[in-house]
Amino acid sequence: MSGTKLAAGLTGLLLTGACAICALCAAPSVAEAATVGDLTIVRTADGSDPIPGVDYEYDDFSRSLNILSNTPMTISGSTTEDCIGVEHYTDANLTFENLTIDVQMPAYFSAVALGSTAADGDCSLTLTVVGDNLLRTQFGNGIFVPSYSELTISDASTGKLEVYGEPGDRTNPTPGRAALGGSNNGPITINGGTIIAHGGNSSAGIGGNARGNGQDITINGGNVTATSAGSAAGIGGGGVYSFAYRIAINGGVVHATGGMMGAGIGSGAIGEADGITITGGEVYAYGGSLGAAGIGGGTLGNLANFKVTGGTIHAEGSIDPDYGEAAGIGSGVSSRGGSSGNAVEPPAGYSALIEGILGGGTVLATAAQPYMFDETDRVADITFAPQLAVDGRALPQAQVGSAYQATLNAVGGASPYTWTVATGTLPDGLVLDPSTGIITGTPTQAGTATFTVTATDAWGVSASTEKTILVTPPQSSNDGIDSKKMALANTGDGGLAGTSAGLIGLVAVAIALVGLSVAQRKTRH
Repeated sequence: MSGTKLAAGLTGLLLTGACAICALCAAPSVAEAATVGDLTIVRTADGSDPIPGVDYEYDDFSRSLNILSNTPMTISGSTTEDCIGVEHYTDANLTFENLTIDVQMPAYFSAVALGSTAADGDCSLTLTVVGDNLLRTQFGNGIFVPSYSELTISDASTGKLEVYGEPGDRTNPTPGRAALGGSNNGPITINGGTIIAHGGNSSAGIGGNARGNGQDITINGGNVTATSAGSAAGIGGGGVYSFAYRIAINGGVVHATGGMMGAGIGSGAIGEADGITITGGEVYAYGGSLGAAGIGGGTLGNLANFKVTGGTIHAEGSIDPDYGEAAGIGSGVSSRGGSSGNAVEPPAGYSALIEGILGGGTVLATAAQPYMFDETDRVADITFAPQLAVDGRALPQAQVGSAYQATLNAVGGASPYTWTVATGTLPDGLVLDPSTGIITGTPTQAGTATFTVTATDAWGVSASTEKTILVTPPQSSNDGIDSKKMALANTGDGGLAGTSAGLIGLVAVAIALVGLSVAQRKTRH
């Protein structure tokens, strides 16, 4: 081989090797989750690495994972030192999957923070919960939601999220922090998942920190449990002089328990709850032990503007040994009273049952007028059912001397029903069974009876409609024979039992035949 050919061959080999190396370098690598501190983070859609400096950044000094983009990411792992923050002006979209942040050292941060302060909290977090998750810190909120930020827990959540706020100390006393919320929290919406929120001393489970207002809290679904300590509400205001504004429950199952002087849902002690609306779901609310309402005001607190249009509600106020009982729904003991606005307003086609007095109001099936909270009743229950109505179809006719039976029917309401004749009377000989709605008996007199029947359901709700029964005369003993004679006499079909005209025709034919026979004989002779 010549030197020229050898050189060319070596050059080709080198180029081929270089290309192979370049191709190897350019080949996509298998994606691996990024590890930051004790946490792992991946892009939710495809499991690829998030991009440092674009999707997130990690501060080694503060052990803080900061979210910088709206790229959907999943975070998991277990840590006693790391925390998560959403950078202001960022709309984060995160999934917590079997994530534990349990910071026990004296760390001065929340487990998850939407912005670092209320001033720079102009950000949002849409959170999906998968598996079992725990957020707990000794200083700060479980999830810090300042007034200019927004937290939404998505309806795609299938797991559990248990959150603790800073506990504080009731004996010192030192206030704690809300599990979900802030000093005056920003909007919090829960659409799904199992959410368990433990507020610290004088701070709400969901809502305000100590002396902070709980506001713009909406629960549309999921299973939510919220508790507090001290003078705060389970859901609502934190501590004394706190207020609760715009709390709406539209679905899900909600259990809310106030601290010693806090409402289950509403204000803390010496505060006011304004604008609580319940349109659906199951709600169980329990006031704190020293005279707080189940739904409404904490001890010495007040309820203004409360409305229910659906759902099932059980609310219990507590008993204060010095002042007495707080309302199930209404005001705490020794409050200045107030009114609810239109307290209970069933949706179209539904009616409501109220058991127990709503803070001294009158018990009604439906309540279009305001409830006045001048007195208290410690337990109040509200449930809704389709509106009661009586079937309006006509009843069958009856006949004198013949056994009769007809059944009245109701729809909606809560069975069993009780039946009565409200106005008018049944035909003589007929009776109405009040427990079954069945009319039975043997009528004794012909005629028309018009009357009004009323059905009353298990709640005491009533509905009425007008009914009519026509009673015809009795059947004669000769009716069968007479009717047969009439049928034969009026058939007009030309039979042997036809009309008189038919008989006359037969006679004429017979005479003609006889005449013809006589004529034939004369001709023969």
